[in-house]
Amino acid sequence: MMMMPVFSYKALDTEFKRVVEGNLEAIDLRHAKQLLRNQGKMVQKLERIQQRRGNAATFGLTASNGAGFLSGLQALLAQRPGLKHVYMFTQQMGTLLGSGIPLVETLYLIEQQTVHPPFRKMLQQIRADVINGQTFSAALIRCKGTFSRLFIAMVQAGEQTGDLSRIFLRLEQLIKTQIGLRNKITGALIMPAFTLLVISVVLVIMLIFVVPQFEQIFDSRGASLPFITVSLLMASKALQNFWWLILIALFCVGTWFNVFRQGVGKPLVDSALLRIPLLGDFLKKLYANQFTATLANLLGSGVIITEAFKTAAATVTNHEIGLAFEAAQESLLLGSSASRPLEESKVFPVLVTKMLAIGEQTGEMEVMLNKAALFLESEIEIGITLLTEMIQPIITIVLGVLLLYVVLAIYLPIFALNKVIAG
Repeated sequence: MMMMPVFSYKALDTEFKRVVEGNLEAIDLRHAKQLLRNQGKMVQKLERIQQRRGNAATFGLTASNGAGFLSGLQALLAQRPGLKHVYMFTQQMGTLLGSGIPLVETLYLIEQQTVHPPFRKMLQQIRADVINGQTFSAALIRCKGTFSRLFIAMVQAGEQTGDLSRIFLRLEQLIKTQIGLRNKITGALIMPAFTLLVISVVLVIMLIFVVPQFEQIFDSRGASLPFITVSLLMASKALQNFWWLILIALFCVGTWFNVFRQGVGKPLVDSALLRIPLLGDFLKKLYANQFTATLANLLGSGVIITEAFKTAAATVTNHEIGLAFEAAQESLLLGSSASRPLEESKVFPVLVTKMLAIGEQTGEMEVMLNKAALFLESEIEIGITLLTEMIQPIITIVLGVLLLYVVLAIYLPIFALNKVIAG
């Protein structure tokens, strides 16, 4: 008599609201799922148990090890969940919850549609935490680095008001705007970055392969070389003989600056960035847009003003603007205006502080903040265009200076040799 395959399962008992595990016999995987559904169980995990027969046990062990190795390699190579994964998750949550599907089942359906392994595993953990009695926001907090403080604060507000679907629709629009703005900035920087890369590669090739050929000519003629030529030859020899030391030095300088930028040097660097012409104004508008859009969404989600202001301020990482936020929070806690300290700091666009003040006076802060955010978005687009147009001439000038330097360094000695020969 042929034995039917055995399947191990892990499922949610919808009647008793608990997770159960066990084994059952079925013709195939589909039949096993149907049997569990007939019993009122929502399948979370279902797999066939390998039957050991003779050498089959050894085969099963080898296959398991191989699968484990491949799984570990896949996890190692997989990318960390990013903003686009969070956006897709938010979009699906808003649609499914808005259709009246319960939270646990919504998470299960999204998990089944997710192809990104780390994010799928994260959703499994979130669903398990919710089933075990944790709040949805508490489960999200455990996913460190994936869901922002703003995201979690808005979910907490949705849990309190009982309207998570509306919250996720708000989050969807907010994240969509963030992704669009990030793509615009990235797109504007691609061409300048590519141009700088090409210039660097061409310069390195010339120093390694072209300049040494001219050095042999100069040595054979015994001509006295001008300083500009000597400096070019020294740079060529340094790159040929000590390229590894140059790479180590660049790495050390970059690492030191990164540590300095995030540590004791953060106030200095952040302040300097805000004072660079064009770039400083652009950054101020960028930070202001981030703050106003975040604060408007938090207030619209039902978060109290003090907590909403604190969360929105935390999304801006600039130290100098952070000091202005601290003064505004203290003023807010004392029952005074938050717009006045921001206006006095002079690190925020005047339009934002004025509209924030009007919102405080009229009680329509969310409306005014949304208007300010929309205006700032158009200003940021203009700023991106201006910065791009400014970067291109700077790159052209740098390229021209480098080419002039190389040409003069190579041809000045040649002109001198021609005069000697002619004389």
